[in-house]
Amino acid sequence: MYYGGVMMRKTLKKLFTFNYTECDALKEYLEEMALEGWKLKEINVFLVFEKIEPKKLIYSVEVFDKASLFDTQLENSAREYTDYCAEAGWQFVCNSEKIHVFIATDEYAVPIETDEAQKYKTIKKSMFKKNLFNFIWLPIIVFNLFIQYVGDFDYFITSNIRIFTFLTIAIVLIIRSIQIIGFLIWCKRAKQNLKMDQKLNYYNKKSLKKRNTLRKIPFCILLVGLVCFAIVSFFRQDFSSGMFALVSLGLLVVIWGVSIWINKMKFSRSLNILIPLLLGIAISYVSVFIGYMWVIVFSHESPKVYVYGNTISIVGESEIPLTLEDVSIQVGKYRDTDKSISESIFAKSRYYYDTTSTKLDDVQKGLHYTIFESNYDFIMDQYINDKLYHSYNRVYEEGNSTVWGANKVYICVNEDNYYALVIYNDFIFDYRSCTALTDDSINTIRERLNLHN
Repeated sequence: MYYGGVMMRKTLKKLFTFNYTECDALKEYLEEMALEGWKLKEINVFLVFEKIEPKKLIYSVEVFDKASLFDTQLENSAREYTDYCAEAGWQFVCNSEKIHVFIATDEYAVPIETDEAQKYKTIKKSMFKKNLFNFIWLPIIVFNLFIQYVGDFDYFITSNIRIFTFLTIAIVLIIRSIQIIGFLIWCKRAKQNLKMDQKLNYYNKKSLKKRNTLRKIPFCILLVGLVCFAIVSFFRQDFSSGMFALVSLGLLVVIWGVSIWINKMKFSRSLNILIPLLLGIAISYVSVFIGYMWVIVFSHESPKVYVYGNTISIVGESEIPLTLEDVSIQVGKYRDTDKSISESIFAKSRYYYDTTSTKLDDVQKGLHYTIFESNYDFIMDQYINDKLYHSYNRVYEEGNSTVWGANKVYICVNEDNYYALVIYNDFIFDYRSCTALTDDSINTIRERLNLHN
């Protein structure tokens, strides 16, 4: 298309988000675009404009509550609604969820909705339906964050993947909470305006543009965060975390692409519900498959079986520094030995165990110990508090730190196990075994593991 001898693009796409409470602001924005020579054509994740001669157009953006959140084309009730509006001088342009956009065919067309109280009821009802999932989902997210952080702090803080997932969920929680709070504030102000026979408290064009920009920031942070996370992980040779970031980026691209495709194809309501459901199931199965492959590809230990006289041992590729013999625990017929090392940008945990039993179905007894390290005092303090106050069926008492050569020692003894939490300057030694430790055993542990300040 040519204007003044210059080739001009025919369409313009803008990533623009809006809520039902911002209909008047969207109307102002569309009329501004028309003066610049762009007429709204459709809404499919983007606002899609077509090039026209700059002119004044009168838009009306209305919320039709009987439409579904999954509608990308007009269903029966919405079709009747748009036909009614056409008779009143309003040509239907496009729809997105419950929002319907019209252009006046008559400069003196009567507004579609003139009752402010009815507008308020419609918008409030529609926003409540749209946010119903958030009202249900938010408590689940909060509980999940609580379990991750408090339930097993060691498991959480020593994994870059879990930390990144935690931060992502936290960002989503903040965004959803802000949206709900904003809606509640709008409801309060709108009710006050109605009591004074004033128009509802709609946002204007300027505030809509500003809010639209702010809404993009979390998504940009997530994308940049995933890219940076992948680069740093591969640089640190943490290939599992790097692959996690790349797979997550891939899933976001797929979900984004499917959303655009669904909106562009204008499927029926039932198909718009079915396709995301099938996609979710497919992603779940693919995630499980990737998880299994992940374990196979990135597993560092390949357990092997050895037979020593009457003892059958299952051990990893690497030997552990402290064994049952070192703390005078008798080895039974069956023995299981292994280690696990996890490290994040905040902390590192080395977990070892050596257990034994006389029968396969017997409860295994032995020793388990973790060396936890971090350069951050608040993380060390949180680890200590987690073990002292959030461990099931354990009551710790302060022990003799001199024999350990440590800053502090906490001991717990119950019917089945002996626990020791030994705190040094730069690390924490967390020990559990089926027998109490003697001074000789403690000296052996310190020598084997090089425990000192």
